Amino acid sequence: MGDQGRRHIEILRKLARGTRSLLTDNHVVPLWKEVDYEDITFIVSPYVGHSMADCYGVWAKNSVGDVVDMVLQALEVGLKSLLCLYLRIHYVPQAIVFVHDLGIAHRVGATLSASGRNLMVAQDLCKSNYVVQWHPESLATMQIPSSRPRVFLTDFEMAYEFPAHMPPEERMLTGLPIEDYQRPVPPEITSGNPYDPFKVDVWQLAESFSDFRVRRTSRSRE
Repeated sequence: MGDQGRRHIEILRKLARGTRSLLTDNHVVPLWKEVDYEDITFIVSPYVGHSMADCYGVWAKNSVGDVVDMVLQALEVGLKSLLCLYLRIHYVPQAIVFVHDLGIAHRVGATLSASGRNLMVAQDLCKSNYVVQWHPESLATMQIPSSRPRVFLTDFEMAYEFPAHMPPEERMLTGLPIEDYQRPVPPEITSGNPYDPFKVDVWQLAESFSDFRVRRTSRSRE
């Protein structure tokens, strides 16, 4: 196992194992078991069959309520945060805060710029990095589901954990995404200056929902 794989395992152990994995605002896929074979480590986790990227605009016939429930889980927004949004008070989604409070940035590919170490990474926080147990497809059944699928956050193999003793103002990254990176990035990444990877996580999650459109029917125009 290389350094990159070792860091991935260490982050998953911190986020997805033990009592921490049972917290309601922790939406990281649980780590059940590790199986070692020579220099390869296999991760045993619960099967989560669908990407949240399919929650609208593709094949799943989800209602607005189905989609909103998934988005709220991805953000883990409670009544307090909804009030903050209504009053236009700055609020960072709790599901992201849970990870960030542990000093872990999921973030877009970049080069570390705080401790003298260079680490190339290639992940980002967007709706395609969330998985959902199933799609309710309420528009197909024309019924309100009796239960809701849980949404989980995945793909931490390129995440970076800052040292606990590092001051928040020093937890910065520099650099462009990896070659052939296809997703949008905020302006600060292309500036060449150090940037806050935790803010980039929030930006990319919001940007990944920018393709959401409300389709107006002829009845709604009347």
